[in-house]
Amino acid sequence: MTNSKLMEHLDRNGDKLKSHKYLDAFIPEELNALLGLLILTGVFHANKESIADLFSDDINKSKPIFKATMPRDRLKHMLKFLRFDDASTRDERKQSDRLAPIRDVFESLNRLFREYYTPGTWVTVDEHLARYRGKCSFKQYIPSKPDRYGIKIWVIADSKNYYPLILEIYIGKTNLSNKPEDIVLRLACVLNPGHIIVGDSYFTSLSLTNKLLKQHQIGYLGTIKKMRVEIPRSLHVTKTRELYSSIFLFTDKHILLSYIAKKNKNVFLLTNVHTSKALSEYKNKALIILDYNKSKSGVDKLDQLIKEYRSYRATARWPCVVFYDLIGFSTHAAWVLYCLKFPESKMVKTKNRKEFLYILGQQLVNPLIVIRKNSSKFKYYHSVIKTAITQVSSSIPTDRSISENFSEQSPDILDVSESESYVLGVETIAKANPSQGDIDIDTDTDSINSNEPISKLVTKGKRGRCNQCVRKNVDLKVTASCRICGLFVCSKHSKNIVFAQTVKTPLSSS
Repeated sequence: MTNSKLMEHLDRNGDKLKSHKYLDAFIPEELNALLGLLILTGVFHANKESIADLFSDDINKSKPIFKATMPRDRLKHMLKFLRFDDASTRDERKQSDRLAPIRDVFESLNRLFREYYTPGTWVTVDEHLARYRGKCSFKQYIPSKPDRYGIKIWVIADSKNYYPLILEIYIGKTNLSNKPEDIVLRLACVLNPGHIIVGDSYFTSLSLTNKLLKQHQIGYLGTIKKMRVEIPRSLHVTKTRELYSSIFLFTDKHILLSYIAKKNKNVFLLTNVHTSKALSEYKNKALIILDYNKSKSGVDKLDQLIKEYRSYRATARWPCVVFYDLIGFSTHAAWVLYCLKFPESKMVKTKNRKEFLYILGQQLVNPLIVIRKNSSKFKYYHSVIKTAITQVSSSIPTDRSISENFSEQSPDILDVSESESYVLGVETIAKANPSQGDIDIDTDTDSINSNEPISKLVTKGKRGRCNQCVRKNVDLKVTASCRICGLFVCSKHSKNIVFAQTVKTPLSSS
C-alpha cells in the first residue's frame, strides 16, 4: 500500500534523488498522525492553505501542531505516496471493479458503521457528492448540488442524528442495476423489519414500496413524481382545487396524498406506513406531510456537517478524494457515538462538535509527538521545532475529557486514550566541572515547577558561548543554560534528566 508505493519510488528513482531524507518506511504512528492532521486542517478551515504556510515560521500563518508532529517534507511524501490497495493486483481487480483502488478501505468502514450503531425507526436515503473535477470514469455532474462535479455516493442515514449507516459509490454501468428502486433495495439490506425509509421523488414508486414491505418488512414514505403511472390523471388538475386542500387515495397497504401547497402546485406523497388521513391545524397539512418534512433531510444535514469541518487536501487522484470524504463520515459517526454513550459530558451538553474534533485530532498526533520528543535526535532539532513540540505536548488535555470515557467504558467504540501519557519535564543540567570539584544536583521535587513551560527552565532569551568548550577548537553559541549556575552550556557538556510530574522518591544524581 503506502509503504509499497514508497519503496517502488525509491527503486525506480533512487539514483536520481539528491537525498533519501524523509523517505523511510512509514510507521503506524505516522499514519495515525496523518489522519489527525487532516482532521485538524478541517477544524482550522485550513484545507486550502498550502503545506508551506502550515509549516511556516510566520506565526500568523503556521500551525505549531504541524511542526511538532512531523517535518514538512515528510507530510508531503505521505500525501504523495498514500495508497489503499495492493498495486500488483490492481489491474486485474479493476477489470471487474472500478472502485478497486479503495474498495477494501471503503467496505471495511461500511461494516464498522453498522457494527457499533442501531438506527432509530426513521432513516433517510439520498445522494451525496464528493467534490472532484479531475479524471475519473464515473465522475458525475449534478447541477442541483453546490459543487456540481464529483463522485456520487448513495447514503442511508439516521433521520434524527444523521449517523451514516451504509454507503454505495456510483461507479457507472456494471452488472448491478442502477435503477433507483434497485439501489434502495440493496441499501435496505442493512435495516431491520420495522424501519421506515424516507426518500424523494427520484426513488419513490409503488413497485419499490411493495418490494420493501414484502421482502424486508420495511416501510417507505416519500414524494412521488406526478407523471408516474400510479398517479390518476384526475389528480393533475389544480385550478379547481382550494389552497391547502388534500385528497387521499387508499389501497389495502398504501395511501396516496395530493396536497395543494401553493397556487397551481400539487405535491404527491406515497406511503405504506400511515393508515390515517388526519390533518394538522397548520395549513391543513396531513400527518403524512409532517412526518416527511421531519425526516426528509437526514442525508442533506449529514452533508452540511461534513462540509463544515471538511478534511480535504487538493489532489488529482480520485481515491484520495473518496478517502478524505470517508474521514468526514467517520468523524461524524464518532461524534454521534460519543454523544449517545456519554450524554452528560460537557461537550455533548454544549453541542461542541468542533472541540471534539480538535481533541480527537490532537490525540491522534500525540503518539508521534511523544516519539519525537523522546528521540535522541531531539536535542539537534531547530529551536523553533523544539518550542513547538514542547508547547503542543503541554497543551494536549490531561483531564482525559474524551479519552478516559472511551478507554474505561467502551474501548470497542473509540479509543483515543492510549497515547495520553508523555514525559512532563526534561531538564538540561551541566556536568560537574572536574576543576571545580563535584557538584551535587538537587532533585527535590519542591524546587521543580512542573507547570512552568520547559523552555523557560532551560533557555535564556539570548544565545551565548558554552562555558565548557575550549574556545580555540570551537566557538559554539547555544541557548541552553545550567539550571544551577545559570551559565550557557552545549549538549556535549550537559545531560538530560527526566522528572515525573509527581516524584515520591528523589532521584539519585549520577
